[in-house]
Amino acid sequence: VGTEIQYTAFLDVLGFSEYIKTKITNDYQAEDFYNTFNEVIEYIQYEKKDEIEIVDAHYLRNIKIKHSWISDTFVICIEYMDEIQKDDENKIRVMMIFRLSIIIASIHHFMASKFGFIVRGGISSKYSCITNNFILGEGVSEAARLEKNIAIYPRVIFEENIISDEMYEIISRQYDDNDLNFVSKDCDGYYFVNYLAILQELPPMIGKMFKINELAIQKKLDVIKAYQEIVEIGLQIQNESIKVKYRWLNIYLGRVLLNEKYQQNIINIYTN
Repeated sequence: VGTEIQYTAFLDVLGFSEYIKTKITNDYQAEDFYNTFNEVIEYIQYEKKDEIEIVDAHYLRNIKIKHSWISDTFVICIEYMDEIQKDDENKIRVMMIFRLSIIIASIHHFMASKFGFIVRGGISSKYSCITNNFILGEGVSEAARLEKNIAIYPRVIFEENIISDEMYEIISRQYDDNDLNFVSKDCDGYYFVNYLAILQELPPMIGKMFKINELAIQKKLDVIKAYQEIVEIGLQIQNESIKVKYRWLNIYLGRVLLNEKYQQNIINIYTN
């Protein structure tokens, strides 16, 4: 009741089912895996408590985050729970998408570096109800449909009507480059969370929090290396319907990592 804006992300961790067949066969292994995997939940709990402070933007305190975790699936909901001034609407929407994108990027990086998993998902603007006991609503169903039928590759895509031209103009103010913005438009017209671009601004956020120093740079480089290793293994898969996911990831890595501005930003932000 009272929700004005809401976005629901449905994330599927690909490769999880095969992993548990051989890696989790007893209680000890299950507990060890849970302790590691639970770092994601601890991070989301941290994000839920965090309040972004920006001068003349007190409305950001009304942004709330909810989540649910079921096996290899994360459902994350971000919502704005107050009246909205028309002049502020696009700014609020962009900030919500930015915060949701940071969480999603962090999950991408964690799964890649810890387990060699890739993540696929969808984001809907339709209504969802997320509690400790259940998840319900058209938003969850639509996000799951996007993940299963349209995302295809290791990306988390937005429902087509979410990002307007006005909103993307705000998103692209820092980097006038589709490959460097925290949201990027893919060749099929769908916007997706540009998780590699977010590494320009933030080190991997899940697990031990790294200060902004040389260690943070090394952690970012470790994550990039993890993606490269995932691609190298994935391109050897014979099943074409699976290999296509790694081809996309390979192209995505090349497009972003070979961008000269990206290479400068990945280090300069921490050394200036």
